Amino acid sequence: MTSRRPLPLEAAIALAEQHYRELLSIRAIDCLADGDFGNGAQRLRVEALLDKLNALIVQIQGALSERIRSDETPIMSLVPSHAHFLRAELLPHARIIQKASFTADGLADLFDLLEDESVDSSHTIRNALWFTTDYADNLLDDQDERRLSVDIAQETLEQQWFQPDFWSSNLRMLRPALLGKSESAIPTRIKVRLAEMQKAFVFGAWMATIALSRAIIEFALIERAQSFGVSPVRKTSDGTQRYLKLDDLIKTVSKSHPELERGLRVLQDAGNRVLHPKKKQNVIPTPKVLRSEAYECVKETLSLVETLYAK
Repeated sequence: MTSRRPLPLEAAIALAEQHYRELLSIRAIDCLADGDFGNGAQRLRVEALLDKLNALIVQIQGALSERIRSDETPIMSLVPSHAHFLRAELLPHARIIQKASFTADGLADLFDLLEDESVDSSHTIRNALWFTTDYADNLLDDQDERRLSVDIAQETLEQQWFQPDFWSSNLRMLRPALLGKSESAIPTRIKVRLAEMQKAFVFGAWMATIALSRAIIEFALIERAQSFGVSPVRKTSDGTQRYLKLDDLIKTVSKSHPELERGLRVLQDAGNRVLHPKKKQNVIPTPKVLRSEAYECVKETLSLVETLYAK
């Protein structure tokens, strides 16, 4: 694998699309997933393209992660064709391409090891902080006013809730919403909730993540219903108008856009199990299941926001 100077993001996406199109014209994505790269000159070209694409994917994913790490709204405005390429093609196939690149270099086992969440590498940041505070503690005498800060830091490190490595791992899973238009197209009430949803996920507040994902979609459907040719309100018996409930919004929008229904139902069902638990209903109580379901809700929310605001 070679080292390259990073390109501007839009240039990196354009070059990635060029390599991606050529790669898939030579070998289908299923072949790449199976480690079937062809033979002879064809294999050499496939391996070269995988190497280039892997480097570009790392750069692109790094740029997306940087947006999440910043204080800005987790929305990134791109050229429409670039936003669509990332959402629909490159990011869904990124893992296959990257594993294929590692396989071509004889490093498939290393790739699996790096992705194995069961490998306990979750104390790197905490250990570094412990080392730093312990070092400072040994340097300072009892009268040094800085000792209080060190004591507070050490007390914080001992708290069960302080899990910086876990937070960092969650953060790396996230990306911003990708829009082929200015982020000003998304109302502030949606932006704020997107940011809160992702913060909740980072800090392991799984139920809050799920609840916010449901709220975002309800807000977005009301906001964008008319662009899909439906009304988000109904008249009541007393002549006033009220917004449709989420279930009715989903039914109404799905009649004209059935491709949206699955994602909307995922968010509705998960949100209902958190917000409206019933006696015999699965309320997703275990941390591992909650994390998985929360992450699925984050992904579905981003996808639906991107679709709802694409028009």
